[in-house]
Amino acid sequence: MKLRQQGVTRPQKPANERRFSFYQGRSTNLLAIDTDYNDWKNIPNHNYDPIGFAKWVALAPIKILYHFTIPDCRNPIRFQWYPLTFTMAIAWLCVLTYFMVWMVTIIGFTFGIPDSVMGITFLAAGSSVPDALSSVLVVRQGLVDMGVSNTFGSNIFDLLI
Repeated sequence: MKLRQQGVTRPQKPANERRFSFYQGRSTNLLAIDTDYNDWKNIPNHNYDPIGFAKWVALAPIKILYHFTIPDCRNPIRFQWYPLTFTMAIAWLCVLTYFMVWMVTIIGFTFGIPDSVMGITFLAAGSSVPDALSSVLVVRQGLVDMGVSNTFGSNIFDLLI
């Protein structure tokens, strides 16, 4: 307030810079962009928030694994560990993808559904959900053309590959 009275203001961004900024702020309605990876330690009270407690119980093992295997390079002390963070994130993606395909195969075998049908329906649909969420976020930021292009392009790519 005192700086503004003295005539000191924040530098204004050019009008077109907002369109190309990768981080526009936190979206509280759809996804939490900045998540605290230490929130597995904060146990919600099961008397006041039973749904939050159930979510904590379901996600705590995964969050604990991530906490101890992926270094948090957002911390200035561990900033130089970003290659290890990236490598461990890719390794976890590989492990989780393997288990997802394995479980879909087992479920298909149990119900007598061929692997090809399970892969086309469930795995392709599951890989389209993150694309749809990213399209919604982009459209909320005002980039409608990019959201529509992402929606059609990613689904066509999923179907052709």
